Amino acid sequence: MSEPDWGHSPHGHNGRVESLPDGGYHFQWCPSDSKENWKQNGNRDYDDGMFYTVNKHCFRADDFESTKHSVKTKIMCAGDSYTFGIGVKDEHTYPHLLAKHFDAVNWNIGAGGIGNDAIALMIGQFFREGYIPDVLVVNWGYLHRKILAVTESIIQDNNFPCKDTLPTGAQSEYNELCERLLNKYNSDHPDQNLDGTEVAIWQPQATIPNDKPNINSVFNAHEHLIVRGGDTLFIDFAIQQQLVSALCKAHGVKLYEMFNDDVLYYFIIKYLVPTGQWSGDIPFRCRSVEVDLGRDNGHFGNKTLANIANHLIEKLTPIL
Repeated sequence: MSEPDWGHSPHGHNGRVESLPDGGYHFQWCPSDSKENWKQNGNRDYDDGMFYTVNKHCFRADDFESTKHSVKTKIMCAGDSYTFGIGVKDEHTYPHLLAKHFDAVNWNIGAGGIGNDAIALMIGQFFREGYIPDVLVVNWGYLHRKILAVTESIIQDNNFPCKDTLPTGAQSEYNELCERLLNKYNSDHPDQNLDGTEVAIWQPQATIPNDKPNINSVFNAHEHLIVRGGDTLFIDFAIQQQLVSALCKAHGVKLYEMFNDDVLYYFIIKYLVPTGQWSGDIPFRCRSVEVDLGRDNGHFGNKTLANIANHLIEKLTPIL
């Protein structure tokens, strides 16, 4: 891409946008951190300055090509908007703080609004293209977010493609892990979800004003449907997590995992960690150190992100 579409936004949603010599961009606002939100109910402890710097691929990271073969330690941080760092300046994101502390390459591949399926797919894509970090920090997102398949071809091709990049032995191990997981969570009580809630039968009723398709109603209906998806949501995540773990094991990458979604976190602690299939370290609950909010009054603020970074520094120092 030569320049992202938001650079030409007719409504100025991103405020000031500057093109950088390396092909990246520096800009002022990023949903949900908007000028309107900040003026109405945002955190006024922050200013209205230029907060965001992205590379030419629109990630808040070092340039990928020029650092691919760097002799420095490479730290990849994957996740959603909390990893991207909505509402705070570049130097306050936890991927930046980690890279600065360890004098490492910062591969922050966090992206706003994505779910765990997209996070896992993105990790697989980077690994497949030879961007293999020394450490992968995954901040898993909200359980209900899913890639919405809108065509038959997408539905047919939506199987996880990254298994083919594993060595033969690791592929076999991955298959065995998935089989054991599915057997483990084949509930004897089909009237109850794995998180202990009762199964609710729900039929989405998408509102279509004036008999015309409304994409927002479709997305809302889809979100409500998958929230009621029961055990399949947890099983889907467990398989995605196990594949990322297998990828890291196959490539000798240290994996450390965190959670924003408390429901998913407690599910992992109760059901997955005891199976012995977890990556090694007990996962970290990010909200346990939440003390402030960013400029948008919704995402983590400077102090919270510093707390997360300090936790990761303590965990990663023995291996870096």
